[in-house]
Amino acid sequence: MVCRAARAPDSRLLRPDGRDSTASLLATLGSGSRALAPITAPSDSPPARLLALQSANGSLDHTVPLGAVGDMFHRRSLKTATLGDADAFQPDAEAWYVAMDAVGHVDFPMTHSALLRDGNAPFGVRTDTAVLLADFDAVRRGAGLIVIACDDLDRADRYAPFCRPEVAAGHRAAACRTLETMLAGILARCEPQKGSATVPILVLSPAPPASSDERTDRLAPLVWWGSGGNAGTLITASTRRPGLVLNTDVLATFADRLKIPLPPGATGRPFRSERISSLPLPSAPYLAAQYDEWMRVSRLQNSPGGLPTLQLMLPLLGTALLVWASRCQATTRSRLNRMVGVIASLAVTLPLGMLALPLLHPSHAVEADVSLAALLLTIGLICGLRPQAVLPLFRLLCGLLLSALLLDLP
Repeated sequence: MVCRAARAPDSRLLRPDGRDSTASLLATLGSGSRALAPITAPSDSPPARLLALQSANGSLDHTVPLGAVGDMFHRRSLKTATLGDADAFQPDAEAWYVAMDAVGHVDFPMTHSALLRDGNAPFGVRTDTAVLLADFDAVRRGAGLIVIACDDLDRADRYAPFCRPEVAAGHRAAACRTLETMLAGILARCEPQKGSATVPILVLSPAPPASSDERTDRLAPLVWWGSGGNAGTLITASTRRPGLVLNTDVLATFADRLKIPLPPGATGRPFRSERISSLPLPSAPYLAAQYDEWMRVSRLQNSPGGLPTLQLMLPLLGTALLVWASRCQATTRSRLNRMVGVIASLAVTLPLGMLALPLLHPSHAVEADVSLAALLLTIGLICGLRPQAVLPLFRLLCGLLLSALLLDLP
């Protein structure tokens, strides 16, 4: 899942590494639109948190339907619940961002009873799975949506730099056991009985791990059980890449299952599970390899730079230069005309080359940069050595660029 939130105007609203905060990403899950969470303490009351959340998102350049998930379930006369706790020994706020409605209300807001003090655990707390599952039993008959926060793995990940590697590995192993115990208990409780419907279970991380040293890493795992489809790969129209969905697609998927139209401002598309013969069934090694491949592609895209607006301006700049050179030809020396012709042609070649690079499948950023530089150098030499070829070559490059854009859009 690609995890993106709204652009933060203040660095304090971001992680220390510059990526979106977990609270902002959770608010995005709950609204179906890129949202922004303010700097508030988890112990703030829901009305205070909602007021701060509305203030932070009211100044964005797009509409954020805060509380959309809770509103959708309430429209179907289904109640909402939040379980578990996040970072500290105090009432939880993380699950609230996802389950709340437009007035900040959750029908069954459970206390922090599932958080247990433990001096040997990261940050001195851990999840008590027995209490968490008991809380789940208490609300599962009355709630249509139950959002559970189980942060042991995240705490272990963030605490790792403060302890020895073997201790960090032990914390991670214990956190994985806690998560597996919780999931096993929930899966057992949600198994369809004779004549009963399948209960969908969505397991996800709202954000990439804090230990990831890739500042551009926006990927987090997501698994969907009991979706009513075939075992296979998740597919969404948002990305058109099998196995890759957006965090805004989660709300769209809820809306699709509840047969409710998306609220104004929500931008996601529902995802579905589909068996693709060319792809293996998802497994831990396969997902890890897929993650590595997507990160490789991301680094290649970031190496020469994206900036589509700048790429659009380059052909316009090239055209303007050629028009100017043609008008100045009578009074300007041929050397200037030749230089303008080279610059104009290179201005069109750069975005064209960046569109063509993925077809070459470069293995790393250096190979991509060298290929792009070689193309620019070749076009520059042709225009510099043969000024009479500049105008027809410029027309050809513009035609190729337009054709590449039209072919790329579908």
